[in-house]
Amino acid sequence: MMMAQDLADIPAKLIALMETIPISEAKDRLTELADRAAREHDHSRSPGMDDHTP
Repeated sequence: MMMAQDLADIPAKLIALMETIPISEAKDRLTELADRAAREHDHSRSPGMDDHTP
């Protein structure tokens, strides 16, 4: 059974496992991720989805 102290230590253990990177690299990663998500979104759309003509 987990004790209260064990539960209290979980956030500290997670932080210890986290990777530390410079802000500039984090910005680059976020930009790359956003670009990839936008490309995947564009590929998943059918041609003419925005065409509202009858």
